[in-house]
Amino acid sequence: MIFNKRFGRYTLVKKLAMGGMAEVYLGLKRGPDRFEKLVALKMLHTHLADDPAHVEMFYREARLGGVFDHPNLIRVFDADVIDSRHAMLMEFVPGQTVEALATRLRERGESLPAPMALAIVSDAANGLHHAHTARDLDGTALNVVHRDISPQNILVGHDGSVRVFDFGVAVASTASGQGQLAGKTAYMSPEQCRGKNVDARSDVFALGIVLHELLCGQPLFKRENHIKSIRAITEEDAPAPSTLREGLDPAIDAIVSKALSREVADRYASAWELHVALADYLAHHELVVHEREVAALVDSQFKAENEEISAVVQKILLAPEQSDATIDLSTFDLKAAAKQADVGIQTRLESDGGDSPLAKAASESLRPASAPLDGVANAALMDQLSRARRRGTLLTVVALFAVALALAAWLRPRPPAMEAAAPVAAGPSLVEVPVESIPPGATITVDGVDRGERTPARILLAGDQSVVLGLSLDGYVSQQVPLTPSASNPTAARVTAELQIDPDSALAPIGAVRIVVNPPDAEVFVDGDRAGAGSPVLVEGLVLNREHQLRVAKQGYETLHFPVTLDNADILEIQLDLAEAVELGTVTITSRPPRAEVFINGDRVGETPIERLELPANQTYTVEVRRAGAPRWRRAIVLRAGADETLLADLGVRDDAAEPTAAPATGEPATGRPATPTAEPTPTPEPEPVPEPEPEPRYQLLTD
Repeated sequence: MIFNKRFGRYTLVKKLAMGGMAEVYLGLKRGPDRFEKLVALKMLHTHLADDPAHVEMFYREARLGGVFDHPNLIRVFDADVIDSRHAMLMEFVPGQTVEALATRLRERGESLPAPMALAIVSDAANGLHHAHTARDLDGTALNVVHRDISPQNILVGHDGSVRVFDFGVAVASTASGQGQLAGKTAYMSPEQCRGKNVDARSDVFALGIVLHELLCGQPLFKRENHIKSIRAITEEDAPAPSTLREGLDPAIDAIVSKALSREVADRYASAWELHVALADYLAHHELVVHEREVAALVDSQFKAENEEISAVVQKILLAPEQSDATIDLSTFDLKAAAKQADVGIQTRLESDGGDSPLAKAASESLRPASAPLDGVANAALMDQLSRARRRGTLLTVVALFAVALALAAWLRPRPPAMEAAAPVAAGPSLVEVPVESIPPGATITVDGVDRGERTPARILLAGDQSVVLGLSLDGYVSQQVPLTPSASNPTAARVTAELQIDPDSALAPIGAVRIVVNPPDAEVFVDGDRAGAGSPVLVEGLVLNREHQLRVAKQGYETLHFPVTLDNADILEIQLDLAEAVELGTVTITSRPPRAEVFINGDRVGETPIERLELPANQTYTVEVRRAGAPRWRRAIVLRAGADETLLADLGVRDDAAEPTAAPATGEPATGRPATPTAEPTPTPEPEPVPEPEPEPRYQLLTD
């Protein structure tokens, strides 16, 4: 899917990735003297552009990436609003994620060599340590915690390098209220699962999961739903990798076990310590993993994908290049140029043809070298130079044209003195007009005359004179655009035309996609219109080189939204697996007195107060609050989607009270002294309010 679409100073080449918050494109930046640079452009989804929380999160990630300067982290070079899109400019590293590499190997019945797995995680830990200890430009410690370390966010380049990226949900370890769940459940630390504040050691735990999975070739804590994954992380012990992979050195088990310790204090104190432990193991056992070995593995597994990227880039580079410069030779010293030119004049004129702009300019502009070119000659010269610029023969044509004009002036009979003294009428002012079409590549005509230009292009027109621009492209309806460029305001002239497909043309650029969905009865929508249901769904009649919005939905499953751009008429097959929808609710639990232990479905989740703990919705949870010397408080709740439940456990004791001593049955206090009766007024009973019936109780008192 090739875009070749202008985006600010960049050309969008290909979509690389799409997530829930943003999408990433491969971009091309061109500069003077054939400067060309591939970059990655990350853009916030348009439907989130007005959401302050997402915009803030997006630029926080950009800010962090701008501070990072480490070979194991993706760098961010710039962030701004470009063409009304929030965008950040990032380093482009051709490669694949660790998840893609591991999946490809598993599909082919192979596994990642153990030393290479250790080296990849070691490099990732090195980069993470730099992020954890990074400081702002003023020296302020950022205390970054990634919170979303997973195989999807570690890149292995075709050059063998390893880079951590996507700090979209990163927070400072000192930030208040960071306890909300974030990241992928199967790679969270126990403290992250419980909604507690996290520090760098939480990312160490996540790296331990990645290392375990790379060594063993299978998921560690991923279960069929989020709550089961959380319970696996907080309750189950990870099996030793050497018991799951034959021939693996048991000494590696200790490194993995320490990284995966559920107790934070028992883990590696930093990502740097994990990096050193892995590097020391490799060095001690003389296991040298060169970057070229990693590169060779990535190339062998993703050769076709790498070649596709290269082919796409080549297509963009060969597309018509736009020129932003106008060359004015109205005062060019033709005699000096004629002396320096070493070109065969007659041969070149004959090869261009007698009707070429160059030949016409040479025959019609016969005047002394000091005279300026008139409007017709200047326009012809500009047109010829524009074509030569694309052929790489600019200097040759300039020199040839200079020689042609000088020779024509020398051969022409001298006019009478009176005529020679007559002033030369000034030609019309020329205006450079950018002409674009969607899709590009349309032929441009001016008043029916083919200028030999294709969109996008910049053409020269006489100022304040009306013309009709014609745009034609095979398979599309031709357009005629009246235009009168203003000589006084030349920058106001611009033509942008969106060409409509001609359905009756045999060359109409139409493609199709076949969508295979699991579950098979999901519905498919294209550009808002229902395309069908029942896998597979064939969607035909899609316009090429144009972005179409696809939506796949089924009740009870997460809805997928993604763009598709076709660049040829072949049927594109898309396979999708819809994940079961997980709606969340939050629960806030406080107690009187505080600092009581809280258990949900038997799992300890922390001490009160616990604020806005996210849990899967539409499920029943048993909440217990325990404190020494106080009766146990227990409730069952049904957490609804989007609800924010608040529970107050009144344990019936003061915060500073000792464990109470049971009083005698006689009503006397524990001291044995008779209690002094105190007369109290008898309260007037109030009528009990009639409770409103509830369709379903939200709380249920459970007895032992």
